[in-house]
Amino acid sequence: MKLILDVMPSHVAWTLKILRKECGISQDTLEEITPFCKSTISLREGRRNQNYPTTTTLGIYCQAYGIRLTEFVARLFQEVQLDTLPVKQRYVKTSLYYY
Repeated sequence: MKLILDVMPSHVAWTLKILRKECGISQDTLEEITPFCKSTISLREGRRNQNYPTTTTLGIYCQAYGIRLTEFVARLFQEVQLDTLPVKQRYVKTSLYYY
């Protein structure tokens, strides 16, 4: 249960980016094979992303990557457990700002 609570939007973004690169798909190609524009893809993979995508959205990405949603979730939890998120993508809470 704790693992689920540890998942942040930045973990989802990082996992989406890792899987896209492992599949050898550029953002331009992903734009062509999904209903998402390149700026949306970039935003969703970005370190400042603070939103969780819907399961429908994740399903579209998974279809483009040739994996099942359950495989994505397993990989997401793996990334959280291994703490592979780059330091610059971790959000550190300060008095007023998130970095």
